[in-house]
Amino acid sequence: MGLGAEVFVFGRDEPQTFQGFRVLLAHLARFVDAGGPPPEWLARLTLVQGQAPSKADERVAFAEKCRDLVVEAGFGPPVVVSGPLVPSSFGDIPWDDEAPDDEVIPNEDWGLRDPLAVLEDSRFRGFDPKVRPDLLDVRLYQSSFEPLLEQVRNCLSRDGAEI
Repeated sequence: MGLGAEVFVFGRDEPQTFQGFRVLLAHLARFVDAGGPPPEWLARLTLVQGQAPSKADERVAFAEKCRDLVVEAGFGPPVVVSGPLVPSSFGDIPWDDEAPDDEVIPNEDWGLRDPLAVLEDSRFRGFDPKVRPDLLDVRLYQSSFEPLLEQVRNCLSRDGAEI
């Protein structure tokens, strides 16, 4: 299987979104070797939170749930544990001063970007460009859609397209 294109997966911070993401990721996981490196197409998969709250701290839970689903599907950064998970006593914690950092510290650059946010904007609910053509002004839609537009521009420029 190959995903040779940039893929944007949209959802809202609602249970059915995460159910759908879970099914999609579980299906994609069937085509990846367990324990192997993350698939190269994971870097081209962008999750997008639609109708996101304007405050960044209110979008954190959505991003965390998305990361958890990706890790649950087997695409997340590997967690390296050496020694017993539960030490027999407080002072009996396994430690290896000779182990290189990259073996014990999870690699944060494992492919998937943080979800983008398309902000909730009541002006675009039921949008009809014939009725409200003023909303097609870049200064209006940019406030809600800029992160998504910027990612689309980045994708196009990587592929050599003129923007």
